[in-house]
Amino acid sequence: MVLARLCRPLPYFRGRHRILDLLLPNDGVRTASIYGARMPLDLADFVQRKMFIGSFEDEETKWVKRLLRRGMTAVDVGANVGYYSALAADCVGPTGKVIAFEPNPSAFERLREWIETNAITQAKCFQMAIGNAPGKLTLYIPPASEHHDNANLISGGLGASSVVVPAQTLDAMLETLALDRIDFLKVDVEGYELRVMQGAKRSIEAGKIRAILAEFHPVTLSRGGTSTEELLRWLEERGFQVRESTPTNRLLIYRG
Repeated sequence: MVLARLCRPLPYFRGRHRILDLLLPNDGVRTASIYGARMPLDLADFVQRKMFIGSFEDEETKWVKRLLRRGMTAVDVGANVGYYSALAADCVGPTGKVIAFEPNPSAFERLREWIETNAITQAKCFQMAIGNAPGKLTLYIPPASEHHDNANLISGGLGASSVVVPAQTLDAMLETLALDRIDFLKVDVEGYELRVMQGAKRSIEAGKIRAILAEFHPVTLSRGGTSTEELLRWLEERGFQVRESTPTNRLLIYRG
């Protein structure tokens, strides 16, 4: 573990991430600096482990750094423990705004904790689901044995637990928070992406949302009763165009 701590801050070199993954224990909570925020991370969780190692969604991270500037506004839907929230908060600085939504109680608690502990005044978090209508939704949470915290609003697998969570549309929340412009919207909701977009229809058509980073995963979207083609068509009909993509089904979409 000592060697891992020494290697982690080093600049990238070939094999760095693989070496760190081998050196780290398979479980336990460790604290790391994620874009200037001290954050406790569970090494047994796939996403948090990648965050600790410094190898989580490298290409997408570059997109965000290129896009966001001081004073801008970012919204993180499906924030999990807050990787993109921390990244965005670092990019926009104290004069900007970051709004994070996460319905999973355990992930939200980690998100809330590091925002408050680090006094990240430009960030606010809300424990709720974002969808196409206000109300309540059932959130399905995978068992700990799956080693990830990717809860979803569509269906529970073997051993999954469930909890009822409040839900609201993004349109309604942007009005409540008096946000007239979103420079960057990140959406990762395990197949619920089209419903999130539908609940932001008014803001999207008014030109309030400039850029969207979303997951277009064919399997999870299919489980949600839609498809990558339908989601992309819905956005293109409202003036968005794909600018970047990754083999892991992440697309960066700009207006116009």
